[in-house]
Amino acid sequence: MTSQAPTSATPAPAAEPSLLEVRDLKKHFPVRGGVFGRVLGSVKAVDGVSFRLKRGETLGLVGESGCGKTTVGRSILRLIEPSGGEVLFEGEDLLSATRPRLRQLRRRMQIVFQDPYASLNPRMSVGEAVAEPIRVHGLFTGAAVQRRVDELFERVGLPSSYRTRFPHEFSGGQRQRIGIARALALGPEFIVCDEAISALDISIQAQILNLLADLQAELGIAYLFITHSLNVVRHLAHRIAVMYLGEIVELASAEDLFESPQHPYTRALLSANPVPDPNVPLTPMLLSGEVPSPIHPPTGCRFHPRCPRAFEPCASVPPKTSLIQPNSGEHRVHCHLYDNAS
Repeated sequence: MTSQAPTSATPAPAAEPSLLEVRDLKKHFPVRGGVFGRVLGSVKAVDGVSFRLKRGETLGLVGESGCGKTTVGRSILRLIEPSGGEVLFEGEDLLSATRPRLRQLRRRMQIVFQDPYASLNPRMSVGEAVAEPIRVHGLFTGAAVQRRVDELFERVGLPSSYRTRFPHEFSGGQRQRIGIARALALGPEFIVCDEAISALDISIQAQILNLLADLQAELGIAYLFITHSLNVVRHLAHRIAVMYLGEIVELASAEDLFESPQHPYTRALLSANPVPDPNVPLTPMLLSGEVPSPIHPPTGCRFHPRCPRAFEPCASVPPKTSLIQPNSGEHRVHCHLYDNAS
């Protein structure tokens, strides 16, 4: 079967309360050393991330490897415990939820992991892997569990007869479809897609992206789509957040971000993004220096040691997030160049 290009994102709902709101989220990992394993410092993997997500919306989260994208996704779901901040799901703070309450809420929030090979138990048939969350949460019992599994396999484009097979019998794309079926098993309203297509071939990536877009149009699922591929989020996401060294430096609609990037780091990323046209020259903006250590991030703006437009306050004063509107909609930039933006 010939794969099709990813379908464009469906129109985002307007003027609707947020399904998910993240406020000043932080995750610092302790660094230990010495004979007694004393805490010598901390890795500031996520340091003050804030955003909102509406029902049926896709927010793309992009940035270099190591910038904290995956840590954001896992902290939201409390797969790792955040160090601070708030995560509000329909107004309820997930970080203060008790274990029984969190168990109830997790029926409505799921994740598709990056590695389709490691995310499935090799000793468990794929049918049992998909059925496990259904049984754990008591959603169905008896023969109804099997009917639900068959329905999920059909929904993600796999024959229900495959449920008795084991993970090693499938290709990477098929395994990722099984991972998506498992994420859909409890009827979630929000799914974290953590580099869900990065381990797949290009043709298979298009199939998975089309599948995710179709499921969103049909079921109204909201996605936090974590990726390093700008071309993917351009077609799939309604809004895009750009991360650098644990912070969001720019957040805008997909159209605004690609047509009018404002932060120097965003411009550098887009300048290096390959264009499928041999007649368009690629002139990447080369950044000086290396990515600083998240253990000792730079003072002031974290990007200033590599920024071609850095000026006096950048080295000492942390920038504020300014709201600008180059075309339409919300567009926020974390940069001193826009301190006086209206």
